[in-house]
Amino acid sequence: ESQEADAAQDELVLKVQRLKAELVLFKGLMSNNLTDLDTKIQEKAMKVDMDICRRIDITAKLCDVAQQRNCEDMIQIFQVNSAGV
Repeated sequence: ESQEADAAQDELVLKVQRLKAELVLFKGLMSNNLTDLDTKIQEKAMKVDMDICRRIDITAKLCDVAQQRNCEDMIQIFQVNSAGV
């Protein structure tokens, strides 16, 4: 029985060592995957920020154009009214 117990204990020690090695490998793989995922998330966030900035710029330009057009329309209205007077 003593020999069987020693053999079983040796087998368990080997299994624990193998599991520890697999755990180290798994943690390394997960760390790499998480790093890649973080990088992709940051890249997407930067693209979204750039898109938002572009949209804000476009909106501001459209507002400027609309305001300029309104001013020109008002100038024409005044010119028509003053010419008719």
